[in-house]
Amino acid sequence: MEFSELIKTATVERVLLSCAGLPAVKGTLCITSHHLLLSSCPGGDAQPGAVELWLLIRNVDAVEKRLAGSSGTITLRCKDLKVLQLEIPGMEECLNIASSIEALSSVDSVMMMYPFFYRPQSLKLEEGWHLFPLEQYFQQIASQTSQWRLSDVNRDFTTCPTYPPAVIVPAAVDDDTLRKAARFRQGGRFPVLSYYHPKNGTVSPPPCPAPRPLSRHRQPSGEGGSKPPNLWGSPGARRLSLPTLHHPAGDAPQPPSAPPAPLHPCYSPSGGVPQAGHPFHLRCARSAYSHARLKQEAPLFLLFLDCVWQLSRQFPFSLEFGERLLLTLFDNAYASAYGTFLCNNVKERRVGREESTHSLWAWLNQPGEKKKYLNPLYSHNALVIWPSVEPQSIQLWQGLFFRWIRSSQYLDEAWAEIQQLVEGN
Repeated sequence: MEFSELIKTATVERVLLSCAGLPAVKGTLCITSHHLLLSSCPGGDAQPGAVELWLLIRNVDAVEKRLAGSSGTITLRCKDLKVLQLEIPGMEECLNIASSIEALSSVDSVMMMYPFFYRPQSLKLEEGWHLFPLEQYFQQIASQTSQWRLSDVNRDFTTCPTYPPAVIVPAAVDDDTLRKAARFRQGGRFPVLSYYHPKNGTVSPPPCPAPRPLSRHRQPSGEGGSKPPNLWGSPGARRLSLPTLHHPAGDAPQPPSAPPAPLHPCYSPSGGVPQAGHPFHLRCARSAYSHARLKQEAPLFLLFLDCVWQLSRQFPFSLEFGERLLLTLFDNAYASAYGTFLCNNVKERRVGREESTHSLWAWLNQPGEKKKYLNPLYSHNALVIWPSVEPQSIQLWQGLFFRWIRSSQYLDEAWAEIQQLVEGN
C-alpha cells in the first residue's frame, strides 16, 4: 500500500481553522503521509507563511463532517482530547479531505507508522533503548529475597510469547514446572512477581504452592487456569475489581513496560513496575471520541497515569518528575513520533523496532529537555507513602482533561518562577 493511494486531495486553499481558546486562522491545508498541515495566509494575523497546525494524523480519533451548500465543515476529535474544526470551501474537497484523514488515521500496519519515518538530527537510533536493562532490576530484586529467583525460562519467548526473556518467579518452582503450568494459562502467562517491597517483604503475587500431580482429567491447581484468592496480595490487602471506561480488557491488565530512564529513577521494577508488559497497540488504538470500539481497547494506561497524578497531588515533594511528564507519556501512548509505545509486547518490539525507531526516553533525557519534566519541589523520601483513596481525596485531573479549553498560562508561569528560585539556591 502507498500513502498516495489514500490521499484524495492533498491541498486546499482558504481553509479556516478553529480551536477552543484560540483565534480562528485561515490558510492553506496540506495532507501528507503522516501529518495535517495548515499554513496561515500572508497578510493574516500571524506571520506570513507561518505554520498554524502541525497535527500527526495518527492522533485523530474521530472525523465528523457537515455539508452546507457548496462548502463543508470537518470536526477532528483527537486522541489527546483536543477538538479542531476546519471550514473547507467546496463540497468535493471537504468530502475528499475527510475521507483521506479517516483512511490515514486508521492504518493498522505498525511498520507504516510515523516512528519508522521520523529522523531528528539531534538523536541516534540506538540511544535510549538500553539505558537500564530490565534484567538489571530483576537481579537486584532476586538478590534481596530467598523466596524469588531470576529465571530465563522464557529466553526464546516459547514459554510465553508476551513475557520478556527474563522473569522473576517463586524460588520453589523450577523452570520445568513453569513450562507445564504455562500450558494451562491463557497466553501462557504463568505467575510472575509484579511487586516486591524490600523492607517488609510485601509481594504481589506471593509465592505459589507447588502444583498437584497432573492427570488426564485434571488441570494443576494454583498454577493452573484459576487463581485462588489467598494467593493474591498480602495479609490485610484488598483486591478490588473496577470497571474501565471502555471495554474491559481480555486478560489481566498490566501497567507499562516502557524502559525506565534517569529522568525518574523511582519509576523502576524495584519500585513496583510489573514485568509482564502492556499491549499498547491493542489498548491505545482509539481514545475517548472514537465511534468504533475494538475488543481489546481499554484506557488502562491512562488510569495508571491518573493514579500517579493523584499521588503527585497528595505528595508534591515525593516524585522527582512533574505533571508535564505524565501528559507527555499519555500523548505518546496514543500517537507518537517515537517507537517506545509501539506493538504489544517485548517480542514484537524487538523485531525491527529498536533498530528503526527513536526512543522517547532519548529525547526526554537530553539536557535541554530533561529539566522541563522535573519537579522543582522534589525531596528524596525513603519512607513509604500512604495515599488516601477516600472519594473526597480523589480529584479530577484538570491538567489533562481541561488543558485544551482552559489556559494554563498562570500555572506555567508559577512553576517557572519556582524553578528559578530552586536553581538560584
